[in-house]
Amino acid sequence: PFLREINGGRNCENPAGIRPPGWRLHGFDLDLETCARTASAQEHVVGFKWGSEVYNYSAYMRIAQSEAHGQLKPRAPVQLAQLYPPDTEFKCEIFMVDKWGNIPKLKLDHLENQTTFQSRRLVAPQLGAATAFHHGITNGAQKQEFHVCVQRRALGKFVRKVVPEFWFCYLPKNQLAKCENDMRDYTIQGIAVFV
Repeated sequence: PFLREINGGRNCENPAGIRPPGWRLHGFDLDLETCARTASAQEHVVGFKWGSEVYNYSAYMRIAQSEAHGQLKPRAPVQLAQLYPPDTEFKCEIFMVDKWGNIPKLKLDHLENQTTFQSRRLVAPQLGAATAFHHGITNGAQKQEFHVCVQRRALGKFVRKVVPEFWFCYLPKNQLAKCENDMRDYTIQGIAVFV
């Protein structure tokens, strides 16, 4: 997609707006490649998010406007170093949860210098009764289907002229078909409720 088509929103979630649990890493040397390698080394990964709470807005606008006016043909890949200033602290959220809702332990064995990153667990959202029913949670075992399908901005961000943060959401390729089905079902449910 074009850079101007990427919304950069903070929320990576399923069609119903539920964000999966997992782990968050942050550090100054935590580039996108490291985040992706870390996510691929984990079990039960349903997606990941990478970015920062600061970015170079003027550089973003230069690239987006040149794309809009067809000045980048053939289109060259955007260098992420253009979007983020030097000494940016990055965050990598790896969404990982097994079918019972448990968050597996984070493995960092593949990293050469693990001490440059700090990590903390992302807490699973509290599910209401309707959501719990939708996710197949019964009076015993829980079977939750957390996944990442959409990237959204918080509503409050739309009233601001310049949003200071910029994020990228990723999901495993094998989840794409399920996401498309879930998005269609969620839209149909919304239309049925509205009618």
